[in-house]
Amino acid sequence: MQTRHDPAVARTRDEGLPAYQARCTCGYRSVPHATRRMAEWEISQHVAGLPRVPADQQCRDRRAHRRPVWEACPLCAGQLSIDLEEGLGE
Repeated sequence: MQTRHDPAVARTRDEGLPAYQARCTCGYRSVPHATRRMAEWEISQHVAGLPRVPADQQCRDRRAHRRPVWEACPLCAGQLSIDLEEGLGE
């Protein structure tokens, strides 16, 4: 079973003061930060550190399939690409 990643910024309290924390469904939690932007930076670092999805499992239409870059797409996985340029040069 593949670990699911759904990162988000959560508002929390740190020593009684409002703070923001990067959290992910994989169990990742950053230290509390004073600003949302710092927590968002932690999320971008977490996502950048995830392993790349193999080319044959990458999504070809992320907006329609609602699939993030770091997850394999069950709709596109294993499909062959159509090369439309191949027959035009003859």
